[in-house]
Amino acid sequence: IAGRGWGASFPSYFPIFRIDYVLTSSHWEVMSAYIEASKFSDHLPFIAKVVLPTSSAQRDIHEEL
Repeated sequence: IAGRGWGASFPSYFPIFRIDYVLTSSHWEVMSAYIEASKFSDHLPFIAKVVLPTSSAQRDIHEEL
């Protein structure tokens, strides 16, 4: 879980429901998540920064190149 606050994204004109999510497998690391203000949809945009960590062996190979 990442982010702070209620995370409510619907309806956009008065968000009281948390019905939008970003789901990932355990392979991904969620760095941050937040709701962005917008007036172009009935849902507010949910933005998440996710990273696919590399293994230390993969990093060693890339560093050698």
